[in-house]
Amino acid sequence: MAELSFSVLGVEPEPYAAAPALALRLRVTTPDSRPVHAVVLRTAVEIDPRGHDFTAAERAHVLELFGPPTQWSRSLKPLRWAQVTTALGCFEGSTETTLSLPCSYDLEVAHAKLLAGLEHGTVPVVLLFSGTVFREVEGRLSVEPISWDAEARFVLPVSTWRSAMDHFFPGEGWLRLSRETLGALGAFKARQAIPTWEGALESLLGAAGAGSGSPTEEPDPASRADPLGVALDAARSVADAICYEGYVLYPYRASARKNHLRWQFGVLAPPEYAAASGAERADARVDGLFRAAVGTRVAVRVRFLTLTARSLWIEEEDQTRRAVESLEVDGQLWTAFDEGVSHEVDLVLQVAAPGAPAPAQASRTGDGRDAPVPGVGGAPGVAPLGPVCAVSTRSLRLGGARREQELGRDAGGRRCVAAWEAAPVDLQVVASAGPLASGGGWWVRVEVANTSAWSGPAAHRDDVVRRSVVGVHALFAIDGGVFLSALDRPADLPEAAGALHDGLFPVLVGDEERPRTVLASPIVLSDFPAIAPESAQAMYDATEIDEILALRVLTLTDDEKREVRATDPRAAAVLSGCEELTAVDFERLHARVRPVAERLGARASSVAGGDRAAAPRGAPSDGIDGAPSVASQPGSEEALPVRVAGVTVGVGSRVLLQPNRRADAQDLFLRGRVARVTGVYRTLEGECHLGVVVEDDPAAELHEWYGRSLFFAPEEVVPLSASGDPDLTPAGGALGDASDVRVAPSDPDIEALLGELRGLRGARW
Repeated sequence: MAELSFSVLGVEPEPYAAAPALALRLRVTTPDSRPVHAVVLRTAVEIDPRGHDFTAAERAHVLELFGPPTQWSRSLKPLRWAQVTTALGCFEGSTETTLSLPCSYDLEVAHAKLLAGLEHGTVPVVLLFSGTVFREVEGRLSVEPISWDAEARFVLPVSTWRSAMDHFFPGEGWLRLSRETLGALGAFKARQAIPTWEGALESLLGAAGAGSGSPTEEPDPASRADPLGVALDAARSVADAICYEGYVLYPYRASARKNHLRWQFGVLAPPEYAAASGAERADARVDGLFRAAVGTRVAVRVRFLTLTARSLWIEEEDQTRRAVESLEVDGQLWTAFDEGVSHEVDLVLQVAAPGAPAPAQASRTGDGRDAPVPGVGGAPGVAPLGPVCAVSTRSLRLGGARREQELGRDAGGRRCVAAWEAAPVDLQVVASAGPLASGGGWWVRVEVANTSAWSGPAAHRDDVVRRSVVGVHALFAIDGGVFLSALDRPADLPEAAGALHDGLFPVLVGDEERPRTVLASPIVLSDFPAIAPESAQAMYDATEIDEILALRVLTLTDDEKREVRATDPRAAAVLSGCEELTAVDFERLHARVRPVAERLGARASSVAGGDRAAAPRGAPSDGIDGAPSVASQPGSEEALPVRVAGVTVGVGSRVLLQPNRRADAQDLFLRGRVARVTGVYRTLEGECHLGVVVEDDPAAELHEWYGRSLFFAPEEVVPLSASGDPDLTPAGGALGDASDVRVAPSDPDIEALLGELRGLRGARW
């Protein structure tokens, strides 16, 4: 392992480069006097925004990157700038070299968007080094890798980056547009006789009422933006993961069989097809409960995708057209695929006092005209949870357009055409709210229905999905008060038992102390879901194994990668992101090593320090990602029991399962079931887990035979005696090294449960 040290001597713009770039002067030093024959140096460059003092205007610029400042504790993280490879010649002691850092005004690139939004001060930059050192050792050539922890840091003045950009684009920016959008903008520019592209954009902005002012003049987004909009935007990362779940699967090629059947979640099909086939649903609705003051505003945002079918055609000599799955024109590969187009529908309600007259019921149609609402309270037979005090409806017509583009001629001289067609989709969104009859809170409901006409059920699923909306989900936000969890319904609100979760399931997101945002998802989640900070990009494949998936992507052949880039822009982004991952990135994806808890004492230290003899048989001792490191296996002489509320619980003990509100959704279905303990497990962090099998499970013996257990914390179980009563008497006899886990006697759930069990003494569970 070569121990080289690195230091940055300075950075300045490259005045004679073909494109904007910064010249970074780097000194490389060896710890000894042995000559180095050559070095192949690879440098990963990252910008660490956490070291910059953002002004109010700069926070407005980076809102899209990191969200509102309230989320920066989780979202503010280093951004990849570049990866530079250079070769160093022979030297002794130290040498200097220059790294060229490319600069870009492409605002779809994260680091460029960040630097373009900064106006003052400095920003920390981290250089992470890897590579190979060639030198002579004892008369032979030695090839050594550069130490994995080699790095250097420096502070980049924002003015240095800006001067490099101004040298090439003085007072200008750069925007990337698709050919189709650029063509449409050019046609508008010609029709309006506008001499410049900037004038065409200003004309469109003026027509939209947006103006052309500089965004740097905007105040702090926390003061200028609607708090409801900020709250909804803060949940966007998790919502996007739901919306694009399964969008395109590995190997990310249109020709892959697994990408022939797409859109498994949140599909709302035309009602006639849904009723006749039973394969899809046509509508979805969900209720959310919250406590707030009169006059509180409730924002509802419904998000979904519609499909634009990209088809390819070859025109034969007799002028007839033949559809093909792929074709190549002038060296560029084209593939047929269904592209997803995202949509958002925003509605705002204001809750009024009970008994107040309901507001005028009005909706907005797709063309913006006001129209009367035909009815309130959702679909027939689905009554609201209480009186309706606010309602808003939107009716939309989406799609219905087709455009073609001539691609050129293939190798046989035939004319090639690409067509993009979005089938018409009619959608209705209804949001309503009102007080609960018990007077303890409020309810809000959103209903989404596909109202598109359908001629008959006999059709290929691809045709049906093109007339559907997919990935449907909803976000709720309130500007005061708190939302209530659907996984832990409050006992003082009897209406909570009748809350509707039909096609969508609500979970809390955002601030755990005062939850003011809800995500209603087509799949069941736990409260406060979040994207893992180690995940560098969206992978769309739902496997939750980014490291393995990224490694698999890198094994694709050049032809396969070429097809990935031709399949879809999002698939191309996955490929590009995987190719840019460094060894440091893969290390972050691989595992997280956590420190050994001191409270385990010498026993845990001996296991962590390599004394394998001290560990129980069959117990892993790596301590990675919380895997059970010190385990009490059934039948082992070190199967240590645990004390729960003063009662000894070990292998064979009977317990009543009481999962808490943060448990997995499947665990909640086991609430109140009796189980038998099959093992007591402890991690290096000192956490204890009970492995159990449910007694009335028909496969309980089979699960126990091959070691499949369900795991609960000691606080989530109530010990039972052999007769089934709650065992509240401490067991006598030697307890060995049993640890004591106490259940708080003031826990109202536990107290209520124990009271119920005492009243059912002798009952058979």
